[in-house]
Amino acid sequence: MLDTNVLLVPYDTSKESLNQIRQTYATLVAEKRLIIPGQVAREFAKNRANKLRKLYQQLSRKRNVGQLQKGRYPLLESLDEYQQTVSLEKSIDDLLGEYQEAIGKVLDRIREWNWNDPVSLLYGELFAEDMILDPPIDEARVKSELARRQLHKIPPSYKDSAKDDSGVGDLLIWFTILTIGETYKKSVIFVSGEEKADWWYRSENQPLYPRYELVDEFRRYSEGQSFHIIEFSHFLDLYGASESVVAEVRQEERQIRAEQASIRQQAFKAAEAVFEWLRMTYPDREIVRNEPHFPDFIIVNPEGIGTGVEIKFFRHRIPVPRLRATAHRGYYEVDKGELDDFIVVIVSDDEALVDELTFGPGRKMLPEISNVSYIVGPLTPSGKFYRTLELRDGRVAYQADF
Repeated sequence: MLDTNVLLVPYDTSKESLNQIRQTYATLVAEKRLIIPGQVAREFAKNRANKLRKLYQQLSRKRNVGQLQKGRYPLLESLDEYQQTVSLEKSIDDLLGEYQEAIGKVLDRIREWNWNDPVSLLYGELFAEDMILDPPIDEARVKSELARRQLHKIPPSYKDSAKDDSGVGDLLIWFTILTIGETYKKSVIFVSGEEKADWWYRSENQPLYPRYELVDEFRRYSEGQSFHIIEFSHFLDLYGASESVVAEVRQEERQIRAEQASIRQQAFKAAEAVFEWLRMTYPDREIVRNEPHFPDFIIVNPEGIGTGVEIKFFRHRIPVPRLRATAHRGYYEVDKGELDDFIVVIVSDDEALVDELTFGPGRKMLPEISNVSYIVGPLTPSGKFYRTLELRDGRVAYQADF
């Protein structure tokens, strides 16, 4: 069984790796041993566009290479050595022009991709509809089970209570795994880059082995079969991929982990920075930490219940559906009387993103929802937060003047 992060890995690997991944999957498909949870397929469809967007962005920035800075030096025009530099400058500028044109053609090809990029074509060719398992799930049962697991810290998904989907995605994948065990009475290998503590026992910041609760629950559903989690690189190694391909995928997994660790660290710093900013901004109010519950902080108002404050740390882009889900959840908390009003604080260590939201068209991405305000600002290298924009009811209540 494959996880979403595994399906996305080939977007960052070579053609050789893609071919060997194809061969590995084809073998398992022929043996009817490969299953993809419906939730994984949906998450892949949602995140695939982000992979292509990132690829397009990286190439587009490479194209922004200016020509050489040339000046006019009449005194040197009689020197053969100077004439040689002029000739070289022209050759370099001509090559840069050709380079920019070539990248432009590649970008045009990417824009033409709908569901016909190389990875999507591979999956469309190999994965038949009967490989996608989406067991019938009662929505009320899922909500009840999710609440029970989060209350009693039963894996998986209890670590994701602060996510926009409240962790239901992991639970749906787990229900699919249990369905396979119960239906086929066979062991399952879950190929995943997941490393959270609600899937793994961890030590020294490293995953050691799957949580006992998961192994035991699967054993009971499958009447004694076993449940395993392995990384994609390990999976490819087991099924005969070359050393170079395994090494490339392993390196990509390390980069993904490093990026995720960096984002988690910066998100923690962002929450602490906003907490200090709230304390300075509202010196006469008590700022209550509400983590890991929703929202992150509550400003206790003398005349009412309080103002909810949820921190959203983003890097490079704003995932609008996630932001909209957060804002709607905040509106719901106000509407049912749990809070007086609600603030979403958007923090980024990407200056360009903060500028786009503060002064550019990015402001339009902030959903206009009653009783929900937005505050935007950067996380500085020194770990401080300051406000550059505040929107209330869709109107600017504060904007920096720099």
